[in-house]
Amino acid sequence: MTSALVSVLLTAYNREEYVAASIESVLAQSCGDFELIVTDDRSSDGTLSIAREYERKDPRVRVHANERNLGDYGNRNYAASLARGEFLKFHDSDDIMYPHCLEVMVRYLSATPSAAFALSAHRAWGGAPCPIISTPHLSYQREFLGFGMFNALVMSYSRLPLAMAQDGMLPKVFGKLHPRSRAPWVTILVCATGWAMCLGLGFERLIIIDILLYGASLSLEFVALIVLRIREPELPRPFRVPGGMFGAVAVGIAPMLLLGFSVLRSQSEQVLGISAFAFGMLLIAAGAVAYFLNVTLKPSGWSTAPDKPEPVA
Repeated sequence: MTSALVSVLLTAYNREEYVAASIESVLAQSCGDFELIVTDDRSSDGTLSIAREYERKDPRVRVHANERNLGDYGNRNYAASLARGEFLKFHDSDDIMYPHCLEVMVRYLSATPSAAFALSAHRAWGGAPCPIISTPHLSYQREFLGFGMFNALVMSYSRLPLAMAQDGMLPKVFGKLHPRSRAPWVTILVCATGWAMCLGLGFERLIIIDILLYGASLSLEFVALIVLRIREPELPRPFRVPGGMFGAVAVGIAPMLLLGFSVLRSQSEQVLGISAFAFGMLLIAAGAVAYFLNVTLKPSGWSTAPDKPEPVA
């Protein structure tokens, strides 16, 4: 049995409409040193017979029909157990592989022994491969600080100022909604601006500050939970933490330990010439000051009083 440089693992289940084109895209690779392993997971259509046709035509193709349905990941693991190549490339039976795919991946994996794996994605690169050797720091910058941050955090956190404005805790301008999408466009712009100002702080500083701020707010929730458990033990609530007082205290232990670790770790990180811990505490203090100013200036809230109904005859 001869080994190949790359083992392409094509797992299939009821893909007769796509499997032929998928196999042909593998056979058209500019890197010819590969084996194509097709594992059919008990398909009830013509997937297996189509794959057998390619096996008869090309010695690089090996087809295995599973004795029972293994499911998606079980089938992937079984295909990997059959591989003889130095590199493994999973390939779904309804996907198309660019002709340069294996060549580019093998070249850069071989030149970068520290790389554990390679990923590919569809991008409008103008037809040319653009490999990127991604370090953990670069991955964080591209994915977390890129669309991931703005989509996940800005869009979710923008609901908080909206709710506060609707409850009269912020000026009503934060409650403005887009006429078509009903999105809180003012709060989205404000949150996006705030996040953009933080992008240059770096990964570790942002994580520490995030844990400090979120941990402080979470600790207030745990304190409120314990206080309510003492003062209002029979207070109706949709969800009750089991275990009585011990359960109420126990759920806060792990987050408080994480907060303590963040406090210790933050001493070595600097933000604007001060420790990340001091910077985080300043942000927390600024929030408390803003709250008291808000209460002092607008003790009844920012909401305007509703108009009194006119008497009718």
